[in-house]
Amino acid sequence: QTLVGGNYELLNKNTTDPNPDYYTAVLFKRLMGQKFLEVKTNVSDDFRAYAACSNPQAAGPGSVTVAFLNINNSTSYNVTISGLSGSQADREEFHLSSGDDGNLHSGSIKLNDKLLQLENGKLPDLSGVHQAGESTITVKPLTYGYVLLKNANASVCTKK
Repeated sequence: QTLVGGNYELLNKNTTDPNPDYYTAVLFKRLMGQKFLEVKTNVSDDFRAYAACSNPQAAGPGSVTVAFLNINNSTSYNVTISGLSGSQADREEFHLSSGDDGNLHSGSIKLNDKLLQLENGKLPDLSGVHQAGESTITVKPLTYGYVLLKNANASVCTKK
């Protein structure tokens, strides 16, 4: 990963606009904390999940952020998070996908189906979509992202 130049530059070397990896890195830093948790899935070999105590600036003590990745190019997965004492139904979802549907080499990216672009030289709104009541998370093909569980009450995430 390089800031500018190379195959995985965060900023486009010609325009200095953020490339898709930049937005991914910003969200990772905002949401994921430093204490990682064990995750077990029974979804598919094409689905990956990782969890960490949330960044304290993203949510309060006991909150958990789950990072997910669906590398299947045609199958959506319905995922339910369990094993936490608090609520998984009240959450914020951040689904990232190619800016050019299905083109994994796209120079653009969407957050919750909205194309991310600089707005007057400033980063766009990177807020997630609030979900309440429904416990199933639908992960579309060739997408990745984060789920912020503010009310997870994970005891391991309340200790320093």
